[in-house]
Formats: sequence, C-alpha cells, structure tokens
Amino acid sequence: MCRARVILIVIMVVMLVAKKILSRYFAIYHHLADTFLEKMQGMTTLKVYQNDSAAEQELAEESELFRQITMKVLTIQLLSTVVMDTVAYGGAACGIVIALNNALNNLRQGQVSRQGAIILILLAASYFLPMRQLGSYFHIGMKASDHIFAFLDLPEKAAGQTSLPKKWP
Repeated sequence: MCRARVILIVIMVVMLVAKKILSRYFAIYHHLADTFLEKMQGMTTLKVYQNDSAAEQELAEESELFRQITMKVLTIQLLSTVVMDTVAYGGAACGIVIALNNALNNLRQGQVSRQGAIILILLAASYFLPMRQLGSYFHIGMKASDHIFAFLDLPEKAAGQTSLPKKWP
C-alpha cells in the first residue's frame, strides 16, 4: 500500500514539472508553425529582396529551440516512466514474494487450497499495474485535455444575430 502512495506522489511531482515544460513546449511549437507559415507565404518577397538566408537562419534557430524543449519533454517522460515502473514492478515483486510466502505457509498448514494460493499470487502480481497504467495515461492526456477544454470554453457566436439585406442585387 505504501508503494501505491509513492506512485501517486511521483505522478504529482511529474505533473507539476511537466505542466510547466509542456505549456512552454506548445507555445514554442505554435510560434514555430506560425513563423514557418509566414516565411513560406512570403518566400517570393524574401527572394526578391534577397532576405531568404536571414529567414532560413531564423527558422533554424527556432527549430533548434523546439528540438531542445522536445528533448526535455521526452527526458521527463522517460524518467517518470522509469520511476513509476520501478515502484510498480518492485511493489508487484514484493507483493508476489509476500503472497507466495503466506500462501505456502497457509498451504502447509492446510488453511488454503492450491487454487487459493495461486489466486493470491496472481492478485499480488496485478495489484500495482493499474497505478502504472494511470501514470502512462497521464503523459498522453494531460496537455491534450487542457487544449480541449480551452477550445470548449471559447465563446460561441449567437445564432440568428445577423440578417440578410432586404434587397439582393
């Protein structure tokens, strides 16, 4: 039970760190996309005024910044996954050992059947796995849900507010 709490604490710490980095990550991503679109739409003008190499340099710098923050995001996700896996599978291993020891002792004393001992061992093995899955789903959905809720919170235009002119040409 203590390991389950450790997993929750790890998830909360990772969430706090990842939230800050992910907000910066998506801001840089959107800025890079905007810059790229702007440069592509203005490529003719950049070529005419021979400023295309400066635009290329600007895109290269922004791309490098995006690459660096992407590596930070991936590092945080990898480290949190390693910690959660260690805690989850370590807890499962400890649970298996304890359940196996108790099941064998109870089996020797005739207090539990072989099937009961096997069920105890299998339950001990699967006790921590849902916590591990929760941690992996956290990485996938945290920032996506923020964007979905931000989109859902956008104000809607009221229907029927505009009217057509009386005379059509």
